[in-house]
Amino acid sequence: MHLLATTSGVIDGAAEAADLKQSPADIVVLSAADSEIAALARAYDTGTFPTLRLANFLQLQHNLSVDLYLEKTLSLARLIVLRLLGGASYWPYGLAQIEALAKANDIKLVVLPGDAQPDHELTSRSNLPMRDCERLRTYLAAGGQPNAAKFLGYCKHLLEGSEIPAPAVALPPAGVYRRTTGGHGVGLIFYRSVVEGAQTAPIDALINALEKRSIGCTAIFAATAFVPTDWSCGDLAAGFQG
Repeated sequence: MHLLATTSGVIDGAAEAADLKQSPADIVVLSAADSEIAALARAYDTGTFPTLRLANFLQLQHNLSVDLYLEKTLSLARLIVLRLLGGASYWPYGLAQIEALAKANDIKLVVLPGDAQPDHELTSRSNLPMRDCERLRTYLAAGGQPNAAKFLGYCKHLLEGSEIPAPAVALPPAGVYRRTTGGHGVGLIFYRSVVEGAQTAPIDALINALEKRSIGCTAIFAATAFVPTDWSCGDLAAGFQG
């Protein structure tokens, strides 16, 4: 499901063309957010889902790149999800070609905005009901690996009629990620975006290393420049002490 090595070159001095060389899969998700791609990749490894391919559409800026990807990967997909940062005008050729392919090959297509706000004009380029598109959008907008797993579960529902996952649960602006106990307590504060993108492996490795040394840790995630109004220094100190 992961991105494969690309072959690229400049054609006629224009944008760089790339061949992602991805084999076909049931579900293909195109996004401009590498953190989102990583979260979906990790979520895929935790469950049983239809086959999946993930790619950053920013690697498909040249028209030839789009044509190659349609031919080698998208043409045999059953569901394509395009999360388009910047709106329809940002990637007009790619969007138009994917729409035409979906219509010709009877492929389910969901087109979503790349940010957290709904864009009904953009989503109307999809060929699935708005309720399904909106459900998929909320999973990605909420972020985090659990919501990514629900997103894949809903994709499976669309293809196989399986059980519908629970609605998305948004991450709070700040919260405790993990807490371990030990003879001494340390605090670890990191950006919420690390949790949103399922990039917590280094955090977990550090906490585990501290735990092996009998050092307790309270790891707290927080949005950029966010200070919870209902948290006091005493609250944080108590949390660090376990």
